[in-house]
Amino acid sequence: MKIVSIISILFVGFSCVTQAQTVTIGTQLWMTKNLDVSTFKNGEPIPQAKTDEEWKKAGENNQPAWCYYKNDTKKGKKYGKLYNWFAVNDPRGLAPEGWHVATSKEFESLLLNLGGNIKLNSNNTTQQELIKKLKSPNWNEKKENNQLSNFNLLPSSFRYDGGSFGKENNCNILFKDKIEFSISGTGVINYSEIGNENVEEVAYGFSVRCLKD
Repeated sequence: MKIVSIISILFVGFSCVTQAQTVTIGTQLWMTKNLDVSTFKNGEPIPQAKTDEEWKKAGENNQPAWCYYKNDTKKGKKYGKLYNWFAVNDPRGLAPEGWHVATSKEFESLLLNLGGNIKLNSNNTTQQELIKKLKSPNWNEKKENNQLSNFNLLPSSFRYDGGSFGKENNCNILFKDKIEFSISGTGVINYSEIGNENVEEVAYGFSVRCLKD
């Protein structure tokens, strides 16, 4: 497995993501930070929902929205933005030019390259080693001793459809094919289809990771 870190500069409409860190794992080139854009690929703004009411209304109206965790810009600098499904699925394109929102199948390829597997619903040794490879050593203030892949997952958590936020020790990533990947505070990995058992989840806010076209 070849892992190489590079620095790239991405221009998105009128916004700019500078010095975006990337990592090559297998044949895939991933961003090592959660997506942090406020415009679609065509330059049109993505509405920011700061209040609980604004977030809830966007979900009820099937409208795209983003927010910072706890509506805190300092958290945003660390975790990037949280997006609802309507932003991820918008035809104007959420990812910067030359990139796309990853699918769960593409993420599964990453897991396989890191020595994991796609059956990740049990708390076993293989899963725990995989978590160490995915998580940043800066996951918490204690500086975890992780086996780095430089993928750099952080506990960016999520936002409920009603506007409240989940606990900060969780990581929740939403993929293009409507699958959510999560690492819980207890260290359990899980996949689930949003809107399958809980329809309201399409109005939740999740982190997003991008992959090079």
